[in-house]
Amino acid sequence: MSFGLKQSSPRALPRASAETLREEALRFQHDFNRQFAAVGEGERNHLSALLDHVPDHLFIKDANSRFVLANAALARDYGAARPEELVGKSDFDFHDRSRAETFFAIEQEIIRTGRARLDMDESIIRPDGSVQWLLTSKLPLRDDEGTVVGIVGVARDITERRQNDAARAGHARLLELILAGAGLDEILYNLALEVEGQLGDVRVAVMKVDPSGDCLRLSAAPSISLSYRRALDGIPVAIDAGACGSAAFRRDKVIIEDITTDPLSKPLREAAIRSGLRSCWATPILSAEGAALGTLNLYSDKVRRPSGREVQLISMATHIAGIAIERKCTEDRIQFMAHHDALTGLPNRILLDDRISQAIQHAHRRNRSATVAFLDLDHFKEINDSLGHRAGDHLLKIVARRITASLRSTDTVVRFGGDEFVILLPDLPRGGRASTATMHRIRAALAQPFDLDGMLYDVTCSIGTATYPDDGDNAETLLANADKAMYSAKHAGRNNVRRFRMKRPTPCERSADGQVTTADEAARSAGGPAKRIRTLRLPGGLPLSQRR
Repeated sequence: MSFGLKQSSPRALPRASAETLREEALRFQHDFNRQFAAVGEGERNHLSALLDHVPDHLFIKDANSRFVLANAALARDYGAARPEELVGKSDFDFHDRSRAETFFAIEQEIIRTGRARLDMDESIIRPDGSVQWLLTSKLPLRDDEGTVVGIVGVARDITERRQNDAARAGHARLLELILAGAGLDEILYNLALEVEGQLGDVRVAVMKVDPSGDCLRLSAAPSISLSYRRALDGIPVAIDAGACGSAAFRRDKVIIEDITTDPLSKPLREAAIRSGLRSCWATPILSAEGAALGTLNLYSDKVRRPSGREVQLISMATHIAGIAIERKCTEDRIQFMAHHDALTGLPNRILLDDRISQAIQHAHRRNRSATVAFLDLDHFKEINDSLGHRAGDHLLKIVARRITASLRSTDTVVRFGGDEFVILLPDLPRGGRASTATMHRIRAALAQPFDLDGMLYDVTCSIGTATYPDDGDNAETLLANADKAMYSAKHAGRNNVRRFRMKRPTPCERSADGQVTTADEAARSAGGPAKRIRTLRLPGGLPLSQRR
């Protein structure tokens, strides 16, 4: 049997403050106590119709915490077709045991003590599996003698408020990570966890555009299978490359409601189905200038579109991801500029000493050697003077590429300044043959013609080497001795390689033009006599210009 009030008693509770909610609950209790015994069957029906239009949960329970009255809003969120289906049942019939026991304990305390419990944050699980948060007030229901015979309750849906609070808190946590200088992968991983935690039934992947701009690289996917992560990583940035590749290419969101049928999902369809994914929504992560930095992908195991709340959270998450990625890119650019040559992109002198020191330590531990080489282009000034600095800069870039292509991945080439380069060959066997072969390989690479402003030019170089441990045991000494050896190569006629020798050289060296140069004069030539101008030739030996 259900109970009710006279038709005039209930009021549609406005969506206002918690204080208003408490006042309405108290009025509801007062009206019920006054009219409970006198109400008739017809009036109860009118009351039920009116209560069903109230958006908040309204209910009355007996002393055993069983429903005796409920409105349509509560019945709907409990999964009942009609309010009458709740009558005679308790929370144990609708909720998990732990949650039902919590509700029961609170209500029995109210009945035992006669004291109301106001403004409690409670949560229930709706039939669709979603969490609903409620601001609940429960008050004792008394008969005419003042005996507590049950409770009257009112609960307002505050799910949206809780979700917004959670989103703001997550937003703040991620910003704190960014400001604290956390690594980008850590930030993006935590962002994915935040989105998954707040939405509950989605899986998240965060991807970054590869430096080449041609593909996407997976940065974070905490809940996605290994097989699908492998399929995602490296997907092209292209209009037909799944949701994420297409979103990055278009710089606009792409929604695939059904992975099994949408043509756009074809590149990843089999891997997605094996991983239990049925829909995908990819949103580009954009820079402040609108360039694609990556994508945020959300996956569901149901065929559906994103909800309004999901769209809102995606917008927040992509904004945070954009800030984090742009900040990291800026930091990387600053770090790169501090340690690399702006023209060639090679490491600069700041990195050189550290790498030489590391190479020496490694060679000392393993009874190996390490070679430092000084390379100087022959007559580079004449190219600058005759063709201009733009052509000279272009030549230096090509030289840097050719030297790099002649080395191992573990070797280092540094632009030391002007047309001088320093090469470090770590972890070599004792004896020096490996470094000599490498230097001649570099010299041969640079001997190939250079295309400058549509004309082909021959350029040569002079190289000097010094090797640990024979020629020095620290970076400064090795660099100085390699420099001396390079100038020895210059005075020996250029376009050759010289190795530094610790013992005193022969009293004199004969240069390519037949002039005799003493060892002391060779050493002083580092900053002394003007360089002799060589002939610049086209391939085949045709003189391009002759200067002396």
